[in-house]
Amino acid sequence: MNNKNLNKFIYKTLIVLFPFLLFLLLYIILDPFMVIHGYPFYKKGNVVGIDKDYVSTTTYEKQYQKYRYDSFIFGNSRSMFYEVSDWQKYLPSNSSCYHFDASAESLYGIYKKILYIDQKGESLNNVLIIVDADTLSKDKSLEGHLFIISPQLENNKHIVKFHTTFFKDFYYYKFLYAFLDYKISGKVKDYMRDNHLLDDRLFDYNQITNEARNLDAEEKIWKATYYTNKRLSGFNRLQGDFVSVPAIKDSQRQMLEEIKKIFTKHHTNYRIVISPPYDQIKFNPEDLHYLEDLFGKDFVFDFSGRNILTETYQNYYDNIHYRPQVSRQIMGIIYETDSTKRANMIEALGIK
Repeated sequence: MNNKNLNKFIYKTLIVLFPFLLFLLLYIILDPFMVIHGYPFYKKGNVVGIDKDYVSTTTYEKQYQKYRYDSFIFGNSRSMFYEVSDWQKYLPSNSSCYHFDASAESLYGIYKKILYIDQKGESLNNVLIIVDADTLSKDKSLEGHLFIISPQLENNKHIVKFHTTFFKDFYYYKFLYAFLDYKISGKVKDYMRDNHLLDDRLFDYNQITNEARNLDAEEKIWKATYYTNKRLSGFNRLQGDFVSVPAIKDSQRQMLEEIKKIFTKHHTNYRIVISPPYDQIKFNPEDLHYLEDLFGKDFVFDFSGRNILTETYQNYYDNIHYRPQVSRQIMGIIYETDSTKRANMIEALGIK
C-alpha cells in the first residue's frame, strides 16, 4: 500500500471512528455512573442510578484500614433498612459496623464479599445476612450497570466487561435522552421517574457505615402523602398460600458451606434473616431446613408468608421493601437470648 492509499485509509478510518471516540470522550468526562473518577457517590445533585455493589466495595476498600470494620450487614436493597443505630444495640460497644449491600444482591455476591474480607485478613466478628429465595437462587454475577459485581471482588479478572457494561448502557437511547434532557433543563421529569431512568429521591447517606436512609419516603409517610392510589396499585399479592420454588442447589451449597467455614474460622456471631415480602409467599421449607442444618436453627429466622408483619401495606415502601420499623421488630426477636421469650415473640406475630 503506497503512502497515498495509506493516508486515505487512515482518513476514512478516523472518519468512521470519530463519532465513537467523541461519545467515549463524552462518557469519560461526564462519568454518569461514577465508576471512573473518584468522588462521593451520593453527592448532591446526583440523579443517576449507580451500582450499589461498586459503591459498597469501593467505599470499603478506601476506608477499611482507617475504621477497621468488624461487623457487616449483607444482602439486597431490603438490608438497607436494618439501620446500624438499631443493630449496634445488640453488639459489643466497640463494634465497627458497615453495610456491605448491593442492589438485587446474589448469593454469589454475598459469598464474594465475605471471602474478600477474609482474604484481606480483616475481622468478621458480627454478621447479619438478609436473604430471600431470589437472592439464594443467583449463583453468579448479574448483568447490567446497576447490578454487575465489582471487579475487585473477582481479582479484577473481568474489569473490561465491567466498564464495557457501563459504556454500553450509557448509550441506551432512552437513558441518554433523559440524561441529556436533565443536564440541559436541570429538572427530573415525570417520564424519567416513571421509566426508572433517573431518580431524585432524597437519601441520608453515612459514608462511614455506607448506610443510605430513605428520608424522602419517610417524610411523605409522615405527611400522609406517600400511599397514593397509584402507589398502592403496586402492592400485589395472589389469593391463597404459595411457597417459593427451591433455590438452593449444588453451586449454592458450595458457597454456603464456604461461608460457614469462614464464620467458624472468625468465631462470627451471625444471624440469617429470610425477609418478609408483602406478597406473603412462604420460603421453601427444603431450603429452610438446609440453612438450619448448616448454620444452626437458633441462627436462621424465616419471616416470610402470612403473618402480622406482612399483613399491612403500612409496613412497606412497596411490595418488596419493608420499613425500618419492621427491621427493628425482627432484630429484637433474632437477638433475644431467652429462647422461650423469643419463641413467644415469633408466635405473637403469627409466624409458623
